Amino acid sequence: MAELPVCRRPTNPVGGDTASQHEVLAHSNVPGPKPAQTTRPVANALPTEVLFGTGDGLPAPHGGSATGGARPLFDQLPFAEIWAVDFEFGAKPGANPEPVCLVAWELRSGNKLRLWRDEFGALPPYPTGPDVLFVAYYASAEIGCHLALGWPVPERVLDLFTEFRNHTNGIPTVSGASLLGALAHYGLDSIGTVEKDEMRNLILRGGPWLDAERSAILDFSNRPF
Repeated sequence: MAELPVCRRPTNPVGGDTASQHEVLAHSNVPGPKPAQTTRPVANALPTEVLFGTGDGLPAPHGGSATGGARPLFDQLPFAEIWAVDFEFGAKPGANPEPVCLVAWELRSGNKLRLWRDEFGALPPYPTGPDVLFVAYYASAEIGCHLALGWPVPERVLDLFTEFRNHTNGIPTVSGASLLGALAHYGLDSIGTVEKDEMRNLILRGGPWLDAERSAILDFSNRPF
């Protein structure tokens, strides 16, 4: 059976990280004085600082429990679990998404899941009830994958794309409103352009993929975390 060509949500230096491929442009013609540009050009506190604390308070990047300043902030949130989720998926024109792989990270415990499509079950590998916060960038794409898989939709969703647009509407951004653009706007590290293009070309090539290629695609999906 032929594999469906797949890709991440469309990303480019100008447009948004969108499932519909419409560009999301920064408003650079807003009247009034331009905001001062620094290595981290922000108008207010970073959304990640509000939710997770500053850099030394983030969960450990390779698993393990949340560290330092993140624990008190997590404890203030009314959620038993906080899951950051990212799918890779493809879709034929006018059709529902066809999920290829999933990476999910529970931010309180540091538990991380990496699943290929043949490992998906009848239910998501994380709870989706009212005591769980589901975090994603452009979450409608992840919710679309839930619907395509017949999984229940998360009841409590934090869409960081929406938060970023709310935070920067009327303010010029460094590189658009994609996930990479949001990271660049705040001076945070992200995958390099060359590496991103190589991985997207591998995904767009379609399957079947070698075991090493499957692992690389999962690693690529894992990079936002």
